Amino acid sequence: MIVPFRPAAQSTVTVAATTTSGSTRVAYSAFTAPQTVRIYAPSANSGDVFLTYGDNTITASASTSLPIAPGNVEVLTLAGGYVAAIMASGTGTIYITPGDGN
Repeated sequence: MIVPFRPAAQSTVTVAATTTSGSTRVAYSAFTAPQTVRIYAPSANSGDVFLTYGDNTITASASTSLPIAPGNVEVLTLAGGYVAAIMASGTGTIYITPGDGN
């Protein structure tokens, strides 16, 4: 059954994406189990943002991480409490909002 995504109150975080991997903690629950998150890459981004997730040591790679094109929204289930992002060139931002639903 499809359940509309319901964001957790005041929980959106951002990652500034450059050619160096950057990460942030996604604070919603204890992240002891996989968590649903909404990821938004604004259309103002200069290219694809490559995203990965895991613990506080996670590093994104422009060759192996999940690409998110400018202007796209993805709803994913992630394990671990951190999200990392990188761009092959240019700069951008991703917004990560934890919540429930799909």
